[in-house]
Amino acid sequence: MKQPATRKLFNLKEWLTVAAAAQHLTILFAEEVTEADVLRLALDGRLKLSVHFVNHAEARPGMIIPLAEAKFGEFPSFDGAGTVQLYRGPTLLALQQN
Repeated sequence: MKQPATRKLFNLKEWLTVAAAAQHLTILFAEEVTEADVLRLALDGRLKLSVHFVNHAEARPGMIIPLAEAKFGEFPSFDGAGTVQLYRGPTLLALQQN
């Protein structure tokens, strides 16, 4: 059986966008897979995602906590008509260079 041209292209790529991953999984599963499906598979622990920071930033893994335990700060909205809540997660200290 001959592979579709897009499938051969996916085999050559080092990484895929979420949209491209959805397209690739659609081909593999022979049924429609959306970007939301890709993200849900990752949240459910069935698909591992990685992030490519184009500015070479480094990241540290964090803990997933229930929304009820998250800390938020309240700030004035830009239009001055109210306030917005922004997540105030843990403060991460910069890694010291040796």
